[in-house]
Amino acid sequence: MILLTVLTILLVLLLVAVLWIGLVRICRLLEDIGGATTSTPTSLLARIRWGVRAIERQTAPIAPQARRLAEAIGYPGLVVADAGHRAGARMRDFGAFADPASAPAAMLVECGQHWAHSSVAVAIATCRQFLAALDLVTPATLARLGPAPAAEPQRVIEVTHAITVDGGPFQFTADFQGLEVIAERGTLIARDGDQPLHTPYDDCVLIMPSRRLGPGQTAVRLGRFVA
Repeated sequence: MILLTVLTILLVLLLVAVLWIGLVRICRLLEDIGGATTSTPTSLLARIRWGVRAIERQTAPIAPQARRLAEAIGYPGLVVADAGHRAGARMRDFGAFADPASAPAAMLVECGQHWAHSSVAVAIATCRQFLAALDLVTPATLARLGPAPAAEPQRVIEVTHAITVDGGPFQFTADFQGLEVIAERGTLIARDGDQPLHTPYDDCVLIMPSRRLGPGQTAVRLGRFVA
């Protein structure tokens, strides 16, 4: 009886230890992706405010009606435009939303890190500006969502390439966080195995450089400011 009790206690302690190790690894992974919660966020996920993600090697701009919608809303200040998702179509990629000749428009908003309080504020402010842009509610109702966010110039990055890891190992030449502007065409920014990756044009913007660099994964998107 005593032996059974001891074994039970040991198994419980082992289970607790395994769970603890798992939680520690998850926390470290989240910090690798988004930055430590006790420090100022450094990843693109914490800073980008409006995004339309891409995973194709070659991309094209989003439908013009979506671009107009982003301009009408005017918030957040950064618009990233691309044309698809290799891992699966998003809601805004279906039917009329992706047809340049149609009127319906859809956007994907990147509000920030999932666990950050600032993400909530960005989401509410974006919804407020969406309702205001389409004149769907009264000013009194808008006021309940808080004041309008501070006006800022809106900039548009048009994604031209999305780089997928082929053979690997894939390594960047620097600790890129995202939104770096590489001044000169032909600058070496990474290597995929023995294959070098150079910027295809001057003032190339790095979009969402990934830390998950397995074969078939998107390593980074390349774009340029067009507005």
